[in-house]
Amino acid sequence: MPTVLIAILTFLQISVLDVFRNQICGLGDVSDAGEARRAELEKKKNLVELELHFDHLRDGDEEQAGRRENEEDEDERLLEALGPPPNLKYLEINEYIGRRNVVPKNWVMSLTNLRVLRLRWCINCEHLPPLGKLPSLEDLEIDGMWGVKRVGNEFLGVESDTDGSSVIAFPRLKQLRFANMAELEEWDCGTAIKGEIIIMPHL
Repeated sequence: MPTVLIAILTFLQISVLDVFRNQICGLGDVSDAGEARRAELEKKKNLVELELHFDHLRDGDEEQAGRRENEEDEDERLLEALGPPPNLKYLEINEYIGRRNVVPKNWVMSLTNLRVLRLRWCINCEHLPPLGKLPSLEDLEIDGMWGVKRVGNEFLGVESDTDGSSVIAFPRLKQLRFANMAELEEWDCGTAIKGEIIIMPHL
């Protein structure tokens, strides 16, 4: 599938996004979540691959400095407002600087067909999303999440107070890669859970 680079200042251009245009750049400069909602990505049924690049301004970009206040919160609101395309199979998120919700709950619940997920250089993110709930995920890469110190049950998408029934986390995952996780200290998945839990049976 060909990839066309889209440099955007507003989300008006996303309204014509189709299967041949699957890379959105410049999200770090957008401050209006309402524009994200109007993009109506959730209605783009032919979109199966999507790359989101926040591309935040670097030091020295003085002309645009101060354009977005509270950038961490803005990224979180913006990503949540962007509804996920219903048939997405490949998703890549780059340089998101929010501390949480790098994959918002409304995305996790909707991405039933997602097979490949790349989360790259989301350096402020402190908690991993409940990716174990993704039923079709086969390939997961998490790279450059410097803020994550612990990987626990929240990553599996399993609550500690389950009703005792059997649960499968990451039911189809075949490849898992962590890289550049400088602060990662603890891996504690599958403990303190009532009932049987099966983790990554195909890995």
